[in-house]
Amino acid sequence: MATLESIDEVLGTHQPALPSTRLSMVEQTLTRLLLFLIIGVAIGLLLMPEAIWDDGLRPIIWEPIQQDAGAQGDAGYSYQNTAIYTFGLLASVVVFQALFRTLQLPADDKMMVALIAWVCLAPILRVLEDADFFPSSIDWLLISPIIHLHLAVWLIGIGIVSHLVGKKWDDVAGDLGELNIRIRLVPLLCLALLFMWALLFRPGYTEHDMGMAWVYIGLAIGFASLIFSFHATRGWPTITRGLLSFAVGACFVGLGHWAQLAATPWLQESGRLPNEVVFWPSLIVLGIPGIVCVVLYRIGRDDARQLKLTGFEAGVLPEGISIKSWETEEKVVANHPIEQLSNKALLASPLVLAMIFGQL
Repeated sequence: MATLESIDEVLGTHQPALPSTRLSMVEQTLTRLLLFLIIGVAIGLLLMPEAIWDDGLRPIIWEPIQQDAGAQGDAGYSYQNTAIYTFGLLASVVVFQALFRTLQLPADDKMMVALIAWVCLAPILRVLEDADFFPSSIDWLLISPIIHLHLAVWLIGIGIVSHLVGKKWDDVAGDLGELNIRIRLVPLLCLALLFMWALLFRPGYTEHDMGMAWVYIGLAIGFASLIFSFHATRGWPTITRGLLSFAVGACFVGLGHWAQLAATPWLQESGRLPNEVVFWPSLIVLGIPGIVCVVLYRIGRDDARQLKLTGFEAGVLPEGISIKSWETEEKVVANHPIEQLSNKALLASPLVLAMIFGQL
């Protein structure tokens, strides 16, 4: 039976993969293309605003967003601007993941859990926008594709602040480092959540005749869950803790407004009140996928733990090993822990479970 050392020797005879700190050809091309487009549009808006804005960006990009934010719904979307949105989002994902990878930011299951919390935050805000909670002056921030860019700004900002705090204190072992991280970062996260509430939620209170009981409860739970999440994740990278805690707190603030909508519905732009809230569909839509994910997690949990003890990740090749060399030595790597344990271990991956939950 082949050992890890012998497998590494065989794989070492092949051309190594590109280091994680370097950009691939596709990543370099997309990065340069996005920079070129941003710079080109900026220069065009300064030199030829009529051609770039009046005849281009405004009718194709901006007016459909305004229509979506109003009573017309998504009437302004077309194949043209949908293709632009899709390419822009995909290119942004590729560029940002390449940037985060080259900066060697955490990219493990813990970070995936933190990012899933941000994924949950987007539809929570989008539902409130569909319910016409946000005033017209800011509701465009919650319309696709702006909502993705808008939340990306929050995510990057929280990530930068958390990284800067953790950069100084993550290496300090024991209670001293943890205490300094909590003292410095938790108040900043609470202030950021308060600022998000003041920017997005507070203007809506003057627009509607609504109660405030569930709003206050949501705010209290939001700040409490932010603090609790941060304390409960001791030992995680600080940037991951900051991203998760803020997103969890923001989700509960938004859910408090959901509860307020159910308790005291407000008049929508169409002049009608929302239909009576029915909860049983959510038990099916959320409950059945949740049960499936729990079952899958239990199936893959043991293999995932064993694979983690070997120092590898499910479905992720060792550093410096290319897919081509791995497939070429298919018989040799058949005894590698990644090959033997990944099939079931992937079922316990937060990324896989999130995709399964979303598809179901």
